[in-house]
Amino acid sequence: MSATEGVVIDEAAQKPPLTASVTQITKMLQVMEEQILPITGAGVAKGNKVFGAAVLDKDLNLTLAGTNSETECPMFHGEVKVIYEWSKIVPPSQRGAAAQSSVFLATHEPCCMCVSSILWSGFKEIFYFFPYSVTSAQGIPHDINTMVRIRKRSMMMFWYFCFLLFEVVDLCYLFRLGIPQMMNVSSLTVTVAFCFLFLF
Repeated sequence: MSATEGVVIDEAAQKPPLTASVTQITKMLQVMEEQILPITGAGVAKGNKVFGAAVLDKDLNLTLAGTNSETECPMFHGEVKVIYEWSKIVPPSQRGAAAQSSVFLATHEPCCMCVSSILWSGFKEIFYFFPYSVTSAQGIPHDINTMVRIRKRSMMMFWYFCFLLFEVVDLCYLFRLGIPQMMNVSSLTVTVAFCFLFLF
């Protein structure tokens, strides 16, 4: 098995999925209802989205709750905002141990930015209640569409640079043959490829 700082590289050695008892689920729902929902309601009234989160101790008692604050900063999704506020009350030297002994609770399935923030902050146990299928029906998880666009643009960039490389080789060959007048055709091809990339 290959592992670095607790990060499992070998998929066969990964830990089993997290589970929670009825008592634990009930306690987390109670935190959502009594702690997260009130501040989320206030946040929505200010123009923020309906995403909340909390940091709980190992016994699922509340340490800190927060909500989406994108009107304050575009990066402040509920999870990121909670981590930001949590980092203010936990000394830097204690954050690693504190995160690893805590539970991170999110009302909705974290987006790619948020799940990265949670993991990089050191939290190992993460629970959420509403999956993308719920938020997708509400038209909220923009990161899914964004990732699709990024993938499409990445593929276009790949083929564009492959084509550009071919054109550079082609131009070098024409120069060696001493036929500079044929460069116009190659230049036109490169221009068309460039326009195709940014149109699609």
